[in-house]
Amino acid sequence: MASLRFLTELSAEVLVPLEGNTPQELRSAVLRAQRAFGQQGWRCCPLPPGGFLFPLANEPDFDWRLLGARRGICTIDSEERDGVWYAGQFYTRRALDPNPRMKLGRAIKYSRGARSTDPAEGVEGEEGSAFRYVTLAVFRGEGRRREEYAVPRELRPAGGRRSPASREALSA
Repeated sequence: MASLRFLTELSAEVLVPLEGNTPQELRSAVLRAQRAFGQQGWRCCPLPPGGFLFPLANEPDFDWRLLGARRGICTIDSEERDGVWYAGQFYTRRALDPNPRMKLGRAIKYSRGARSTDPAEGVEGEEGSAFRYVTLAVFRGEGRRREEYAVPRELRPAGGRRSPASREALSA
């Protein structure tokens, strides 16, 4: 039997058994467990260096429960910011313009300022620079939208859940 390992908000490790007779059934079971336990803030994997990478088309209605995160607003330096809460820290939503020189298209990035306690492999920016950060997720590229990463249709509010920042992302 397969199992999925979660870390609670207090870093307790919990193994959740999963059932599925086919790869598709097992995949569905994994996503259901990630949503159910992620809603409580439980995480099933460590944050990869550079953050998680998803297609840009998934950003407006991405189901943050899959990562153990939730959308939110936070006031930082007297400025109210859109973003995501993950593992007790706030990651600000940033719209990145295309960079033709580096051959990078438009992107949406969720990141926060780095702290001295962050693992070195997860910190981006030049050593000694005042601008060092940790990325939770990047939505970039014209890749195919992954419907299984979206908030399930039956849980979306009437008219769809679109924050002002998400509406801006779709119209750009």
